[in-house]
Amino acid sequence: MENKIIDFLERHFVPLAGRVGSQRHIKAIRDGVLATIPFIIIGSVFLMIACFPVASFGNFMTGLFGAAWNKYLFYPVDVTFGLMAVVACAVIAYRLAESYKTDGISAMAISLTCFMLLIPIKDGLLAVKWYGSPGLFTAMITAIVATEIFRYFSQKGWTIKMPDGVPPAVAKPFASMIPAGAAIIVFLLIRVLFENTSYQTVFDFITQFLGKPLAIAGNSLPGVLLTTFTSCLFWSLGVHGNSVVNPIMDPTWYGLMDANRMAFQAGLDLPNIVTKQFIDNFIQLGGSGATLSLAVMMLFFAKSTQLKSLGKIAIWPGLFNINEPLIFGMPIILNPVMIIPFILSPLVICLLTYLAMSMGFVAKLNGIAIPWTTPVLISGYLTTGNISGLFMQAVGIAVSAFIYFPFFKLWDKKMLAEEMGGE
Repeated sequence: MENKIIDFLERHFVPLAGRVGSQRHIKAIRDGVLATIPFIIIGSVFLMIACFPVASFGNFMTGLFGAAWNKYLFYPVDVTFGLMAVVACAVIAYRLAESYKTDGISAMAISLTCFMLLIPIKDGLLAVKWYGSPGLFTAMITAIVATEIFRYFSQKGWTIKMPDGVPPAVAKPFASMIPAGAAIIVFLLIRVLFENTSYQTVFDFITQFLGKPLAIAGNSLPGVLLTTFTSCLFWSLGVHGNSVVNPIMDPTWYGLMDANRMAFQAGLDLPNIVTKQFIDNFIQLGGSGATLSLAVMMLFFAKSTQLKSLGKIAIWPGLFNINEPLIFGMPIILNPVMIIPFILSPLVICLLTYLAMSMGFVAKLNGIAIPWTTPVLISGYLTTGNISGLFMQAVGIAVSAFIYFPFFKLWDKKMLAEEMGGE
C-alpha cells in the first residue's frame, strides 16, 4: 500500500512541482524577492540597534548621544525596507528577460518606468509608500507584463535598427525605443482606466483583490498549515518545496513582516503572527521538516554506522538550518517511514507556536529580518526581542524530537539489520 501511494505521488505530483519550480515567471519572481533580502537584513541591523531590547543599552546611548540618538538609525531602515518593490521589479524584469535571452538592462529600465507610471501623484510627488512592501504585488505584475511586451516587440523585430557600424552601446537604447513606447502606452491606459473607477489606482485594486486574500490566508492558521504541509510534501517527493511555495507566498509574508516592523518602530502593538521569520525561524528548525532534533538523535543515539556517520555530517549545517545532507543522505525523500514525521513535526510546531503567540504566551515577531541561517535559539531571541521566543524554539525542538524518535528508532534498526547482513 505504501509503495502504491509513493508511486502515485511520484507520477502525478513530482512532475507538476518540477514544472512549477522551473517555470520562468516563477523563477524570476523568486529571484526578485531574494534580491531584496540583503537590503532588508542590513536595515534590520540598524533597526535592531535602534530598538535594542535592553533598557540599559538605551539609557547608555541616550546619555552618550542625547534623547534622539536613534533617529538617524531609522533613515537606512526606511530606505532599505521602503525600496522593496522597486528592487524586486528591477530584478524580476532582468531575470525574465535573461531567460528569454534578450536585453535585461532595457527590460529592467522599461519595467521600472512603467511601475513608476502607475504610482499616484500627490502635490507633485510620487506616493513613496508604494515603493515598499505595499507595492510589491503590483511591482511583480508590472515587471512581468512590461518585460513580456518588450520581449514580444523585440522578437518580432519591431525595433529601430541602426547601421552595422554603430556600437552596441548606442544601438541598444534605440532598439528599445519602440518596445518601451508600447509598454508605456499600455501602462498609461491602465492608469487612466483605474483613475476612472472607484479604486482610483491599480495598487488599491490589486491590494483588495489579490493582496488581502493572500494576506488573510498567509496570516491564518489554516493557511500557514497548508503551506507548511505543501512544502514538506514536495520535499519528501524529491522536489525543493521552498522553491515551489516561497515564490507564491513570500510577497505576502514579507508584507506582514514589514507591517510588524513599522508597528515595532512606532512602539505600537504588533499586528501579525505569521511573517517570513515565523516560517524560517520557528517552523523550519534545522531546515524544512524541523530536522535539527533528528540530526542530534542520529549523532548521539544511532546504532547503525550509516546513520551515526551521517549525523556527524548533518549536525553542523543543521545548526544553520541547512539539511540537504540529511534529506538526501538518510534519505527522507520517498522514504515511507521518515516522510510521516518529516511532514507531521513542522505542522505540530506551527500549531503550537501560532497558538502560543495568539494567546500572548510568546512575543510576536518584531519585523527584524535576520538570515534564515541564523542558529536556533539565537534567532528566537532576535526576532521577538524576548526570551519567550528562545523558549518557544526550545519547545519546538523538543516536540520534533518526540515525534521523530520512534520513526528514527525504526529506521535505525532497519539500517543496522542491513549492515549486519539481515533482511
